[in-house]
Amino acid sequence: MSPLSYALIKSSRRCIDQILNYIINLEDDYKLFHCIHQIRDDVPLLFNTKSLYLVPFLEFLFVRRADKDIIGFYEIREELPMTIFSPVSKIYTAAFTRENGTEKDSAKQNMILVQFWGSPLGYNYTAGSEESLQLLKKMNECETQGIFQTLFIQSLIREKWDYLWPAIITFSVIYWLNLITMVWYIFDPNIYILTNFIVLNGILALYELLQAITKPTDYISDIWNFIDLLRLILSILWAIFEVCDENVKGLAFSMVLFNFFRGLTYFRAFDFTRFYVRLILMALTDSFAFLVIFLYSTLAFGVLYASLDNSLSLGEVWAMTYELNMGNFDNEKISFFQYSCFTLASLINVVMMLNLLVSTLGDTFDRFQMIADELNSKEMLQLVIEFESIMFWKRSELAKLRSKGKLLYLQRCDIFQDTNVSDKWQGKIKEISFKIDGYKDEVLGIKKNMSEELKNIGEDLGRSLNEKLQKLEEKVESKIELLRQDWDSKINGVIKMLEEMNKNRNIT
Repeated sequence: MSPLSYALIKSSRRCIDQILNYIINLEDDYKLFHCIHQIRDDVPLLFNTKSLYLVPFLEFLFVRRADKDIIGFYEIREELPMTIFSPVSKIYTAAFTRENGTEKDSAKQNMILVQFWGSPLGYNYTAGSEESLQLLKKMNECETQGIFQTLFIQSLIREKWDYLWPAIITFSVIYWLNLITMVWYIFDPNIYILTNFIVLNGILALYELLQAITKPTDYISDIWNFIDLLRLILSILWAIFEVCDENVKGLAFSMVLFNFFRGLTYFRAFDFTRFYVRLILMALTDSFAFLVIFLYSTLAFGVLYASLDNSLSLGEVWAMTYELNMGNFDNEKISFFQYSCFTLASLINVVMMLNLLVSTLGDTFDRFQMIADELNSKEMLQLVIEFESIMFWKRSELAKLRSKGKLLYLQRCDIFQDTNVSDKWQGKIKEISFKIDGYKDEVLGIKKNMSEELKNIGEDLGRSLNEKLQKLEEKVESKIELLRQDWDSKINGVIKMLEEMNKNRNIT
């Protein structure tokens, strides 16, 4: 076991910080690779800690190589950036390029100046393996802000995403075919279309079954899996009733609703739509409390209006008030009180409440822009975990035996650019934000220590003052006692003199 293992077992954050800081500041390549090799099995557990050095350590794990033998102009095999898992830590340019040349050659041929990154961390990144799943799950559970901004994490997720892309797009197409057959059958009922709908749902049910069998605990803990199960049950029941020629309106409505709602999440398969899926979900979450108040206000004004016209039913009242929110109102043959109710409802619901909603959604969008890259990586990570979890054959005893001791190294090739200059103001804000978050716990600790020190100082001062007052009181009492004794002796002397004088007078 490494020192980091003991620190993780004891949950000693101070020791973890010191070890990570020591590794980050290592300059000797041999010592560095030796240290990283020793702690390779502890890296997933680091995501459970709230170490101040976790993000710097992850950035340190993926460094730009400045070796003279690899920097130059190359003809690239694929579109950049390109990421691979290599069985060796040394970067071989042939894995990324066709041939190299000089700057003069680049003008004649399709050559560009590129740079390479490499990681000293050797790990079993094999898709579906226990080690890979453990690392990905720990990353997904990590609460430390900024880890998804590091190039190491982004490159790792992107490489795994590219590997699983055919499976992801295939499953997404199957689901959208399911939606197409559902819509087609609703507008043109046909037994052949319904049969296709049942077959497609059977494939989707098999996928859910694989998830439940391979990782039952993880399957139960995910709310989206409950939505999938409910959607499947509703779809199967609806298909059965359609075969029996029974039309259940409520069932059909629920089935269509859940199918389209779940279909929204499959737009995560594409980079240009993943942004909007997460933004919509964030907007719904942030505006939930507002929607509760808005619906309450709508119902309140509806009932208030109904109290002035007993001929209206609850459904009519709700429809009328909601139409008012949308700007539609029939002002013919209404009383003064009804018009007053309309005025109040339009001011509160339309002017004030809807403007508050715009403000809330604006704040959500601003916050989303700050963490868009992080949320994008996390969405990709969750899909990667979902698909790797069903690759049970990669976790068989034979697969474990084959992958035992098989270490892979993450490497990346990209167009050369000056990393010292950033033209994105968001990057600066994120950097400041991460630094503030990183030092937040440290500042709270300092504040706590200062409070304790001030408390101790106050107690020491109080104790010191009490001691000094006590000593002063003792000195005053001793002085008073000495004065009293002196006065007593003098008074006794005077009394004796007077007694002697009386004796002498009596004798005479």
